[in-house]
Amino acid sequence: MKIEEVIKYPKLGYLKESPYGGRELLGKLIFFEEKRDGSNIRCFIDENDNLQFGSRNKIPASDDLLKSIKNTGYDAILRTALYTEKYQWNHDIIVFFELLQKGNSPSRIEYHEKDDIAVFDIYDINEGWWNYTRIYQFCYQWKLPVVKLWAVSSHSTIEKLEKQIEKMLDRAKKENREGVVFKSYESGKAYFFKDRLDIPHEKDIEINIDKNTPKYPELPEAEVMNEIQKVLDEIGLEQFRDKKIAMPLIAQYVAAEAKARMCSVPKGLYSYYLEKLKEIGYA
Repeated sequence: MKIEEVIKYPKLGYLKESPYGGRELLGKLIFFEEKRDGSNIRCFIDENDNLQFGSRNKIPASDDLLKSIKNTGYDAILRTALYTEKYQWNHDIIVFFELLQKGNSPSRIEYHEKDDIAVFDIYDINEGWWNYTRIYQFCYQWKLPVVKLWAVSSHSTIEKLEKQIEKMLDRAKKENREGVVFKSYESGKAYFFKDRLDIPHEKDIEINIDKNTPKYPELPEAEVMNEIQKVLDEIGLEQFRDKKIAMPLIAQYVAAEAKARMCSVPKGLYSYYLEKLKEIGYA
C-alpha cells in the first residue's frame, strides 16, 4: 500500500467526550479489552513490498523503537503474515500493536522483563476494521501476542454501560493494567473508547471558583510521563537528549492532554524530563 493510505490509529476518547454521550453504543455488541501501556506502532507492507513500522505520527518509527521491535523477534513473523494476507488472501492490512519496551512502561504502571508486543487492532484498507474474533484468529495462526479480551456485553442504558466500565476498571487494577479499551464493530466501521485508572472522573473533581476561574487537579504524573514517552517515540533518543528540542514538545503534548482531561499542567516539567533521561540511562 502507499504511505498516504496508511491511517493513524484513532485517538481514543472517553465516554463523556462523545457528542452522543455514549448512546451510539447502546444495543451494540461491545468488546472490552485490557489497555496495555506501551508505544503505539503500525505495521504494513508498502508499495515496494517492504515491511514498514511507524509510530503514531512518524513513518518509519525512530531508531530506538525499531531496535526494540527487532529485539522482540516478531518482525520476521509479521513480514510473513502480512505477505500471506496480501498475496494469498488479497487483504492489504495494517497491524496495530503496543510495543512493550523492556523496563518501566511510559506511565510506570507496568514493568516489562523484555521487549515484547501486543496486537490490539487490524485495519484492512478495503474492508475496514477487523473485529476482535478475527484479530485473535490471525494472531493465533501466526503465534503473535494479542491483548486480552475481558468481556463482551450489550447494554440498553448508559447507566448499565457505566457500571460495566467500572467493573472493567476494577479488573484493570487487579491485573496491573492502566485501564480498559471498549469497542463496537459494524460492517468494517468501529467505535473506540477508553477509560483509565489514573484519570480523575468528572464526578470526582472538586472545582473551586476564584474570580470565575475553575481550579482543576494537576494532570497525573503517570499521564505526564506517558506524554514524554510519546515525544521520545516521535523524535528519537538523539534529539530527545537535546532539551532545546525536547522541552517545547513536551510542554505542547502535556498541555494538550491536560486540556483534554480537564486538568492543569503540573509545575516543573523539566524535572519530569530529567527523570525520563535518568530512567533511560542518560541523566
